[in-house]
Amino acid sequence: MNNVFRTGFGRLMGAASRAGSGSGDRTVHRVAGDAARDARDWAGAIEAYRRHVALNPGDFAIHVQMGHALKEARDFTASMEAYHAAYRIDARDSDLLVNIGHLHKMRGQQAAACFAYVASYALDANADAATELEDPLLAADIAVARGAFFADPTRDPVVLTADLLAPAPTPDIPADPMADRAAEPAADRGDAIAQSPLFDERWYRQRYGVAPGMDAAQHYATIGAAEGHEPHRLFDSRFYRSQVMGDLPPGANLLDHFLKVGGPNGLDPHPLFAGRWYRERHPESARDGAIPVLHYLTRAADEAIAPTPLFDAARYREAMPDIGETETAFGHYLDHGDAADVTPIEGFQAARILDTFGGSPVGGESALELYVHFMGRDQALACATFDSLDPSEFGVRPPPLRLEPTAPADERIAAADRLLQRLVGRIAPGADGPSADRYAMAKLELLRRDPVLLDAAVRDLQHATVAAASEVVAMFGVLPLHAVAPGDDQDGFPPAGLLERYRAGQRDLAHRFRLDHDRVGAVTDGPKISILLPIYRSPVVYLERAILSVLAQTYANWELCIVDDCSRETALTDVVMRFCAADPRITFAGARRNGGIAAATNRALDLATGDYIALFDHDDMLTVDALEIVARRIAAAPDTDWLYSDECKIGVDDQPDELLTKPDWSPSLLMSVMYTGHLSVYRSSLVRSVGGFRSAYDFSQDYDLALRISETAPVVHHIRDVLYGWRMIEGSAASGGKPEARRTNIGAVQAAMDRRGWHGRAVALPASNRAQADYAAFDQARLDHHSVRRCRAYRPRGDVDRRMDRL
Repeated sequence: MNNVFRTGFGRLMGAASRAGSGSGDRTVHRVAGDAARDARDWAGAIEAYRRHVALNPGDFAIHVQMGHALKEARDFTASMEAYHAAYRIDARDSDLLVNIGHLHKMRGQQAAACFAYVASYALDANADAATELEDPLLAADIAVARGAFFADPTRDPVVLTADLLAPAPTPDIPADPMADRAAEPAADRGDAIAQSPLFDERWYRQRYGVAPGMDAAQHYATIGAAEGHEPHRLFDSRFYRSQVMGDLPPGANLLDHFLKVGGPNGLDPHPLFAGRWYRERHPESARDGAIPVLHYLTRAADEAIAPTPLFDAARYREAMPDIGETETAFGHYLDHGDAADVTPIEGFQAARILDTFGGSPVGGESALELYVHFMGRDQALACATFDSLDPSEFGVRPPPLRLEPTAPADERIAAADRLLQRLVGRIAPGADGPSADRYAMAKLELLRRDPVLLDAAVRDLQHATVAAASEVVAMFGVLPLHAVAPGDDQDGFPPAGLLERYRAGQRDLAHRFRLDHDRVGAVTDGPKISILLPIYRSPVVYLERAILSVLAQTYANWELCIVDDCSRETALTDVVMRFCAADPRITFAGARRNGGIAAATNRALDLATGDYIALFDHDDMLTVDALEIVARRIAAAPDTDWLYSDECKIGVDDQPDELLTKPDWSPSLLMSVMYTGHLSVYRSSLVRSVGGFRSAYDFSQDYDLALRISETAPVVHHIRDVLYGWRMIEGSAASGGKPEARRTNIGAVQAAMDRRGWHGRAVALPASNRAQADYAAFDQARLDHHSVRRCRAYRPRGDVDRRMDRL
């Protein structure tokens, strides 16, 4: 809408004030209503809110909240009355108009809903209204609504009914299998519909307010279908339309079409009914030629059967023994399960989903419907069935690599000793560093913190017959207990198939994580790369392997900058100083107080003298060729500011798993998830220019840095090789051991939105973030400046513009 029209709309609609009598009072009834609402006690919330508005009739917000609660309680008539009361207080609240539109839609009044969306968008370009107005399935109704709105924008969207809107013209459509039924009397179709299990008369009457003396099936056949009414809780008209090849005319009887055309051809009536899955578990339905959903509905009231892998009917019936004799467990869950705090399947976190997604986009959905709506149907069903799949099936990660039997203690100690001699050398006692005995004592003291590792070290002491005790401890854990077995043809995967390629990648990585002293330092030419390694009470065995994976690099021009964030452990200092004495490229500093990981990383940045910096965690590992590959890419593109690689997770035996191949550079995707991760390498001057790492975002300090650097028009390159192993041990982020990182993660996104002028808020989703912008104050020029048009390395730019517009 142009500004002139918005001005005219505001003048016509008037400027009603929210300043009604007592509108700002937080009465005891309002407090009780809010508490009941948060507990999803809709009846309690409604009663409390009614008492509040009786004393404070001008409280706009509580009229709206009461409308929401009544909608959740499925009293749609009373809900609209509450919204109407709010509308009479303030007719220029665009969010209220969107809710009015949603409620019209739930009642099957599509054109009236579109009128409310048009009015909302005209006020302030409301984002939710814009989303609804982009729905191609509503195109005809939107056209009618826009015409009516332009004719009279003062029309009350609450009392607006379908007969006030001119009917949309019906486009010509090609002949289809339903054409012969066009002349069939509606009464006959009503009789057929009434006999179908997919028409629920009681539910239909309650939802659409059909008068007691009117035949509900006839109402649907003659009026309801044309207005987009749903005949059953397990029929979703919009979802069904999306599956039909070719266009169906507006107002088509979709249930009739499903029973005669869609159902027999394998289409599903609702996103939560998984027809293929149901047929596999009930093959008799296929033998009888029955439409799966009809087969389900004829049996579900008597048997504990489910329509989807996302629902456990037997478990639900056990939790809710008072389900009516003619009611299905699944239908009962959709209407009452969330309020009763009973989940559809074990482990389903309904409260978290409702909190995360902020309630239903149109109102009335269960948590399960919200989950499928936002996750996507295919993804949700895949997650539900993943654990039941056979490992040999396409697309399932193969089991871990086979490991060699444990070698005798003497052999492992000798192998570790040879490796350390080649990588570190013999450290003589004295000023150059701690003696071997002192190093062993320091390591033993650190091992005492981990009972599992200490027990393993004691077993080595018991079983070693040649090495001295100090040597046993010094060499413990330098090499993993088990080596990965050589590949063979016994995995049972198809040659050149996806799983075999994944397995081949695992085996290749296992070789590249092996500390190979024969290839050390073979490549010397290239930029100096400073590796920043903050440590704090680090697990000594994994810290050793982290440092050794740097010492074993095939690329020689590096420096390792280690900062101890005031661990107050002399033993840890002794361990690190042993490596510092062995290689002058390792520098070490200790902090006098514990400042957090960002402060320690900044201290390491102060020590760095390289052209580029790489970020490294104290228990992870680099592949031995990681820095060589990075240096090669920089040499090929000297203007590179930022490189990031693929990564994997590694276990206690350095066994690679969960290989993560990442997308190429996308600043919009970075706003949703810190996907660049490890290994990340930045131009040193660029990191310093943006202020380094910020302590306010500890545990997400690398994400905060990445977001700030993304705003400087960096030249970014994605290295499509796994160069980094993320250690999976208790307490590590790779195993989910840092939940506090979620809070600072969202904080980093919010800070980025604030810097870019995106007036909105960062929202936490289960596996990512969402930048939820306030479109009324959205500054497009700053968006283009910061996130898209200055980012030279990303192509095509138009695609980013479209993605960010959708964001």
